[in-house]
Amino acid sequence: MEAFRAEIARLQREGVNQTLFENTRRSYYGIMLRVCGSFSALAQSLVSGLFSGWCPLDIFEELQTVKAEDLQAFILECLAPEKLALSVVRPL
Repeated sequence: MEAFRAEIARLQREGVNQTLFENTRRSYYGIMLRVCGSFSALAQSLVSGLFSGWCPLDIFEELQTVKAEDLQAFILECLAPEKLALSVVRPL
């Protein structure tokens, strides 16, 4: 947990690496394209989205609009130390 907190603190201080963000965004876009190439994976995504109230194909449009600044704002707002928790689940 300390390593996770340290990385969050670093991102809050230094900001998100623009190049890494763009590479990751494009990589995820490619992953989603591959999902569309597999009938079973696409069907599973569509059914899952139907039950969750969203369309997984909307991700292509959403990925075009998300920016590194959006991620930075999320990190600052949602990953504050006082909002973090760790749950340890052990088998019976």
